[in-house]
Amino acid sequence: MFYAITEAFNTLRDFMSAGGSVLWLIAILAGFMWAIILERIWYFNAGHKVYMQDIRSEWEAVGDHTTWRAQQIKDKLTSQAKTEVNKYLPLINTCVALAPLFGLLGTVTGMIEVFQVMAFTGGGDARSMAGGVSKATLTNYGRYDNSSIWSFCYHIPYIG
Repeated sequence: MFYAITEAFNTLRDFMSAGGSVLWLIAILAGFMWAIILERIWYFNAGHKVYMQDIRSEWEAVGDHTTWRAQQIKDKLTSQAKTEVNKYLPLINTCVALAPLFGLLGTVTGMIEVFQVMAFTGGGDARSMAGGVSKATLTNYGRYDNSSIWSFCYHIPYIG
């Protein structure tokens, strides 16, 4: 059991080191995004019902629901509920936009490494260039994988 866990961590470390420092940035961004997404899932499963009950009780405490004052209170409560539902969506949207940019940065750094190898060796050593190509490919994989999942999670509140 311990050997399997150790091997899994060694494989992950080798994968991350092959992708370079930009892949570590993508991994940190992915961890941050999953923390926000899991918080939103927890909120919709547990906290949202309690919050809506509080808003409903505040609305029911208003005596006459037909007055201008009652309409303003209703608008305020609706606005508060929308704000709570959309709490971290701009942050999620920003991180979804950052992931492809980090992947592009990884592609550029990987290709710079390839060009450096070509400059030193004269352009004929494919084995030496493979490290830069691998770095560029791994960061692209990281950006596509994370961006597609996160953009789906961004749109979850709008589905229901």
